[in-house]
Formats: sequence, C-alpha cells, structure tokens
Amino acid sequence: MRVGFLGAFQIGVRSVGVATPEEVTVNLVKKSHINFRPDKRLRKMLQNVEFTHSES
Repeated sequence: MRVGFLGAFQIGVRSVGVATPEEVTVNLVKKSHINFRPDKRLRKMLQNVEFTHSES
C-alpha cells in the first residue's frame, strides 16, 4: 500500500524453512510484521536533516 510520496507498507512473514514445497503448511508461519519502504524523495530528504541540541 503506497502512502503518497512517503513510501509503501509491505507485509512480511517469518517461518520455518522446509526442503520441499509439499512440506509447506500454514503452521510453519511463526510471525507476521509490517515493513515500511520509504520513497526515494523521503530517503533523500533524510540525508539532509540537521539536528540541534535545545534545552527544555
């Protein structure tokens, strides 16, 4: 799913590896998660970010 110029979200899964396609089952999936892939423009903007220390 794309979010404008920010980037895209992707679903990922972690599972146990098996040797053959016949061994694959839903029960092998251990965890699902969301990955965020920033757009090229956002990555470029992050290269130019400057940080300053401020006292509260």
